[in-house]
Amino acid sequence: MAANLFGRYVWLVDILLRYGRLTFQEINELWKKSNLGYGDELPLRTFHNHQKAIKDIFDVYIECDKKDGYRYYIDEPERLRGNNLRSWLISSYATLNQIRPTADWKTAFSSRTYPPGRCGSRSSPTPCGTTGC
Repeated sequence: MAANLFGRYVWLVDILLRYGRLTFQEINELWKKSNLGYGDELPLRTFHNHQKAIKDIFDVYIECDKKDGYRYYIDEPERLRGNNLRSWLISSYATLNQIRPTADWKTAFSSRTYPPGRCGSRSSPTPCGTTGC
């Protein structure tokens, strides 16, 4: 659970860095499509809790510009990009979030077919139908 929560924080920072200013509705739509959202809504209260945790953990401030249609953005993103360790951590974890397997991905590989004459075992190049396969 803690790793998933951390992944949520990184996901939020990452989308705000990539997309810039977003409304909560836009963030929610991206959330539902993400591997972390599982198609579910992101409750506003949860979003605000994540916003506070991101400030505490990463020292990254997610602000809301009420004059620009209540758009959220990262205040001083250059501070984040200037900190190599923090920047690396966020970009690495964001990449993992993007390639996290989905249910469809898992089933696609569970029904794998192999070339004729080869079994699915990595440890044995023995042709199928023989002992050791």
